[in-house]
Amino acid sequence: MGSVQLAWYPDAASLTGITSLRVVSKALARPSLWMAATAATFTGVDCLAESFRGKNSWNAVIGGFSAGAVMGSMTKRADIMFTAGLGVAVLMGILDLSGTSPVYNPEELKHKQFDTLPKVHVESDALRELKEKYPKFKNL
Repeated sequence: MGSVQLAWYPDAASLTGITSLRVVSKALARPSLWMAATAATFTGVDCLAESFRGKNSWNAVIGGFSAGAVMGSMTKRADIMFTAGLGVAVLMGILDLSGTSPVYNPEELKHKQFDTLPKVHVESDALRELKEKYPKFKNL
């Protein structure tokens, strides 16, 4: 957020034509601290829920809700804290339930990546018909 603010309104950072490190660090420090607090809250609550409840997907939902509430607390409004918590909880639940791999069929992916082609290539009937129809391109 701070870097976007500096990009949109660069006047405060360069009043004299030289970028002030103090202004840039102040603009970047607050959003960085909020994101660090959000990540720490998610990690802490997720691990705490796992120690109480055991390993399951609801721990990520609980951690996501608390992290979203921390994100929403910047506005100092309870309705936004709740909505942000709910949104992050749903997102974390979906991510945890879908697993760590974005691949739907790992066996098919492994076949595509690492299996070798057969030693003798077998042409399809459609390709054979096209080669008979156009003998000029028979050896391609």
